[in-house]
Amino acid sequence: MRHNYIGEIENKREESSELAILSCEMINDADMAFILCDELGKTHYEKNFKLKRGSNTLDLHLPDLKKGKYNAWIQVQGKTFLRKLAIEKESPKGFFASWNKLIKNYV
Repeated sequence: MRHNYIGEIENKREESSELAILSCEMINDADMAFILCDELGKTHYEKNFKLKRGSNTLDLHLPDLKKGKYNAWIQVQGKTFLRKLAIEKESPKGFFASWNKLIKNYV
């Protein structure tokens, strides 16, 4: 491997949030900045990571994301990578969602 590799984002739905999984291959230890923006450019998540040389898998817990399309801006060693993320469905909120969750725990 002669260059850093940033994979595509895989997303999975968890009970209370979206879980995005990002795989990376680094030629050296590196700092990474991860910024998730909606289509209008509003930032919804921002975090810095320390990556080790070799394979890295990052689990990104993304609470409160609404249905829609997002762009992840990923900066590593002076280069910027853009990855897309689509949220297909919203988590239910409010009284009935809480009640339904409570019932499921007792059934």
